[in-house]
Amino acid sequence: MSPAATAVAVPTKPVRARLEEAVERLLIILDTLDGDPDFEDGADAEPSLGAPEGHVSHLVWLHGTDSDREVEHRAPVTAADVFAGMAATLADPGRWTKGAEARNAAGECVPATDPRAVCWCIYGARRIELAKVKSAALRRRLDDETDEMLHGAAGGAAPSAVNDGPSTSHTDALDLIRRAGLQHNSI
Repeated sequence: MSPAATAVAVPTKPVRARLEEAVERLLIILDTLDGDPDFEDGADAEPSLGAPEGHVSHLVWLHGTDSDREVEHRAPVTAADVFAGMAATLADPGRWTKGAEARNAAGECVPATDPRAVCWCIYGARRIELAKVKSAALRRRLDDETDEMLHGAAGGAAPSAVNDGPSTSHTDALDLIRRAGLQHNSI
């Protein structure tokens, strides 16, 4: 066989970009079909070398920047840690939303742990904090504990109803998280 017959065609840059986008879309479809792996008994038992959560897409993360900083994603171990993480996630008003657990840059509803998510409701922010917890037992305990505290801080109302209320502001949402965290400190 001649060398020309065994050569592999290398796609041009525009073709490669379209292929990357197609693969990204297929991975998103597979992830959606599989459900959220962070709430399985094995938690997220994947290697830590994947793209970190909170990026618009894996491709954006892959291409990177000229920055050499690493972000540490410490898993919460107490309800106070969960509330602190929620407050940090929602600190910027542009990262808070109503009517959906999370939204992508186009404003479409996506799961909170979707890498395309750019803004979250109170429960979406809580979900991304809980997704960092590797121990299923600890994650369940923190889920129950923080849910109860959010309901208490909301005066028994559903925190999602407070978040999505027509008159609820970004400041109101952060205040609900703060009040729930204060309940933790009084226990």
